[in-house]
Amino acid sequence: MKETLLRYLKTPVSDDLKTRMVFVGGPRQVGEMVFAVRFLDPPDIQQPGYRNYDEVQVRSALIKTALPAHQPIIVLDEIHKYAGGGT
Repeated sequence: MKETLLRYLKTPVSDDLKTRMVFVGGPRQVGEMVFAVRFLDPPDIQQPGYRNYDEVQVRSALIKTALPAHQPIIVLDEIHKYAGGGT
């Protein structure tokens, strides 16, 4: 993601995350996931707050409404594929 765009979006998203859920969307392959992961500490997809709905174990847990505990921010990647609880 271009640094100019990152700086433009980061402050309002950071502010909103203090009180609400934030959805990041856009056309495929423009950097939504990279942008979202930067809000994790540390900013890494191996971090417990990152969950990818394409992973079978993650999908099963999310369908059961199990979210990672003690995470100040949770990034749910590919969550648009969730369709009313189906797999």
